[in-house]
Amino acid sequence: MPPLSHTASVTVVVTALEGPKLLGAFLPNGQFQLTVNGEIGRIYLIQSSTDLVAWDPVTNILSAAATIRITDSAPASLRQRFYRAVSP
Repeated sequence: MPPLSHTASVTVVVTALEGPKLLGAFLPNGQFQLTVNGEIGRIYLIQSSTDLVAWDPVTNILSAAATIRITDSAPASLRQRFYRAVSP
């Protein structure tokens, strides 16, 4: 019964997760179109804010494609509006 031992080398590769990319454009009818480039099959909560403190939901969506387009009609009446995409 001699003591037994084993040695193995393991390589671990850690990559940073890349968040969704947001692009926006005003449409001719005064609406705002937000384009979200992210991962297929991921849920995105789209939120907006006028002061970067309080965030309101715009929509939540399950991404069926790498690019999602969302139209928001509220910005026509606002001086400024910020958006973010949160993925739980």
